[in-house]
Amino acid sequence: MSSRTGMATALCCVIFFCSASAFAQPPALNQMPSVIQVPAEAQAAPHFDATAATNAYLAQIPADKTARSDAYFEGGYWMILWDFLYGAVIALLLLNLRWSARMRDLAERVTRFKPVHTFVYWLQYLVLTTILVFPLTVYEDYFREHKYGLATQTFGPWMGDQMKDLGVNVVLGGLSLFVLAASAVVATIVLRRAAARTVMLFGVLALITGVAVTVLAVSLGSAAVFFAGSAIAGAGFGSGFQGSIRTVVPLAAAHERAGLVSLLYVVSYLGLGVPAVLAGFGVVHGGGLISTARYYGAAVIALAALALFGLAKNRPGRAPEPALGPLRRYDRQVCLGRWWPSPWLSRRPARPSRQRASGC
Repeated sequence: MSSRTGMATALCCVIFFCSASAFAQPPALNQMPSVIQVPAEAQAAPHFDATAATNAYLAQIPADKTARSDAYFEGGYWMILWDFLYGAVIALLLLNLRWSARMRDLAERVTRFKPVHTFVYWLQYLVLTTILVFPLTVYEDYFREHKYGLATQTFGPWMGDQMKDLGVNVVLGGLSLFVLAASAVVATIVLRRAAARTVMLFGVLALITGVAVTVLAVSLGSAAVFFAGSAIAGAGFGSGFQGSIRTVVPLAAAHERAGLVSLLYVVSYLGLGVPAVLAGFGVVHGGGLISTARYYGAAVIALAALALFGLAKNRPGRAPEPALGPLRRYDRQVCLGRWWPSPWLSRRPARPSRQRASGC
């Protein structure tokens, strides 16, 4: 255990100290070229060609500056790969060293209220991952930007901005997760006595509405609308998951239910994880965060609408009889005792109310 922790610490230190050498660059190399002459192709004309004007401007930039710009962007593509690999290593450390399990246990010891568990775990996770990824962040956002002359901020103010960003993520990110989890718990408790089909219908409709409101909030830039959409979507997520469990599990025999529930959780985690990875790829290589959020929300709404169509098409008929467990089978045998001769089943139920209670 200690050797693994020391290896992780050594890796972070190596990245941090090796990145410091990138900051030692001559001031002349950090100066960007200044294009002040307007080429003839860029002059106003009846048949203005934007491509020719752009090429004329680029032709004025010295070759060494062009190569420097190309190196910056090509290195940025490599940094995307290193960010992914570094994040994967951190995830493996959290799992293999059981740091994640310890954070979960600490969150459960703080309070019994489950939505607060999510907030406490998020707080620990964000702080720990920020510390672990800090060496790469310093190189990528501070030393590398100064190396190419794209930043003038000293380390102190830059570090202050990083702390502000961390504080905003702790408050807003944790609060959004808290609202999402709390609304899911409330919906699960309120609808615990409703029919499984009713719970699923409510969940699908709430999920569609909540995601639509959240996408609208992203477009408007409204925090209040965003939290309202998160609460509605959380209620839909919690009730939809509860309804699906209550619909599918009774169809399996008693010895098959553990495997069925495990399969449902695997599918659920894949449904959460794979789209998140694709969305992250879209943020980097697509149209940015706002555009990706819109497409992601549209995909979720489309899938939820498909589930709603399936529920509307398959109207409830006679529900299949669930598999009988030992206690339920005993009750049925007691009810049939008058026709099933047996020394310990010969006693008939004493009252009609007991017959209804046992399912006779």
